[in-house]
Amino acid sequence: MAGKPELLYDHYKDSFEQIKLNILKRERYFGVATILIFTSMFSMLNPTYIQEISNTLSKQKLGIDLKLAFYTINSFLVFFSLWFLIRYFQCVLIIENLYSYIHNIESKLNLLLKDYEISREGKSYLQSYPLLKSSIHFFYFTIYPSLVLMASSIKLYWEIREAQSTPPLALVFDILCLVIIIIMTLLYLSWIHFKDFKKSKESKRG
Repeated sequence: MAGKPELLYDHYKDSFEQIKLNILKRERYFGVATILIFTSMFSMLNPTYIQEISNTLSKQKLGIDLKLAFYTINSFLVFFSLWFLIRYFQCVLIIENLYSYIHNIESKLNLLLKDYEISREGKSYLQSYPLLKSSIHFFYFTIYPSLVLMASSIKLYWEIREAQSTPPLALVFDILCLVIIIIMTLLYLSWIHFKDFKKSKESKRG
């Protein structure tokens, strides 16, 4: 049993490395998803003008008069918004689970190490949880998904309103992707907040 603390601590370090790796992925997915969502929203401001630009560019670059360029680009934006949001949500949930797991390892290590307490990611972190960290946590877990819900709902309404001028296949595809985004975001909010309500700040990570 003499090697058990060393084994646990190695596992602790490895788990923390996984957290750092997923945080980097989370930030990348967050940035890309945000850009895609709001680029997609921008297309609603003046669709006729953007459609003309899309058609002109497609004719210049591809040498063909692609009248469906605007709808194709719009569908790509909606689809990749969905893809990167799913990846973002996955990373956030992995990070949350890893933090809960690493706190459990800390507790086991502290039972074995009588003279020293390991609490960097648990007790020590939570003892100093300033307003700024709470605000960042609130933004990531409440404001941002709420903005995604609002943007997706507006975009869905716009797609339905413009249904007569949209190719049927593009319309069905866009609506399906947007509905999935809304459902996934609601499930994400449900998981995060219902779990938060049952736990302390132990699960909060900005």
